[in-house]
Amino acid sequence: LGRIPLRRIGRSQGMPSGQAHHLVQDAQGIFWIATPGGLASYDGSSVRTFSRKDGLGTQGLRTLAVTADGRVLVGTDVGLDIVEPDGRIHPLVPDWGYGLVEQIAVGKDGVWLGTARGLVKCDANHKLFRTDDFRLANALATGLEFDSEGRLWAAGPQFGLLMRENDRWRSPENWDWTKAGSVQTIARGPGDTLLVGGENGIVQIRAD
Repeated sequence: LGRIPLRRIGRSQGMPSGQAHHLVQDAQGIFWIATPGGLASYDGSSVRTFSRKDGLGTQGLRTLAVTADGRVLVGTDVGLDIVEPDGRIHPLVPDWGYGLVEQIAVGKDGVWLGTARGLVKCDANHKLFRTDDFRLANALATGLEFDSEGRLWAAGPQFGLLMRENDRWRSPENWDWTKAGSVQTIARGPGDTLLVGGENGIVQIRAD
């Protein structure tokens, strides 16, 4: 580790907080960082910050995602904000009724949001649809990820691990709950695999 060049980017470099809750990189190579004190972007040389005066609904941010058309989606304590490619920031919808946004997954058929009031899908017209699956209708998804086959996986301590296939949610076959314990999060792994993080460790799942 001593041979790896490290650069610290904190408050003294312009960050709005010493904590980073989530980080993504857009197509231009700019890093976006969600913090409890607002949004920051880093282009490799300088930090730019965004707060409520720039259009954010709150400065308490939780998660981020980047869309194919260059928008940055910002999950916050009070909803979802959008950073347009020209820098404008606005809420997804004027009247948000789902509480905080903990997870965002951008798919071909829309954007999926893990909210305090269950899993919500946003279509291309910004219409919101709450999932009708009883396991996800009121539970907070602490992990959302698409696999290499385009299926959406949801993870959370209240419902465990579920996958969406042919417009239906189901539990994966041969899943051993004792290996991971209470499921907390999920991420893309090497090759065609997913990594599921739980209280007992990490479990790797193949796309098949």
